[in-house]
Amino acid sequence: MKLECSIQKIKLAISRVEKITGKNLTLPVLDSILFISSGKSLKLRATNLSLGVEIEISAKIIKEGSVLIKGDVLSNIFNNLYQDGVIQLENINNNLSLKTKDINILLKCQPFEDFPTIPNISGDSFKLPTKKFIDGIKSVYYSSSISDIKPEISSVFIYPEEDNLFFVATDSFRLAEKKIKIKEIHDFDGILIPFKNIP
Repeated sequence: MKLECSIQKIKLAISRVEKITGKNLTLPVLDSILFISSGKSLKLRATNLSLGVEIEISAKIIKEGSVLIKGDVLSNIFNNLYQDGVIQLENINNNLSLKTKDINILLKCQPFEDFPTIPNISGDSFKLPTKKFIDGIKSVYYSSSISDIKPEISSVFIYPEEDNLFFVATDSFRLAEKKIKIKEIHDFDGILIPFKNIP
């Protein structure tokens, strides 16, 4: 893999996907970010097995390929990179080289073959204003159980009814519900969003 990309674009993408990386002793690759360069873009992927994210940014691809790098290491490097311009990323003997006009860093890569695939979701969908979705989640998530023993109560349950979307959470001692008016909502059985993926 070899490519050139805007420092600001890759810095923003890393800051977003690094939040999804997970700490898992049995699957240590979950604390890493997968870089996939192909065509005219660079994809960054991260997952904690219950939540996955993929961000695609434009880049000048010189050689296609994939590398897997620890997310916290990348985040620390790019948070301390106070310059604009272009950065060059290159896989050299299982190491990732980061070059700008002022710096040259070499990072140890991990085997990307162990990184879990993020499934493509298909089915019915509908649009919901971001502000309304966040308002619904924030209104009830504090009532979710923080224990993973019962996943159904350590989540926020979202379901439609007529022209309303309901957000419900409980830890079996307290109950919170928020009703939001939505136009043209498709009927679905409801979804559970795990508490640990909300804050």
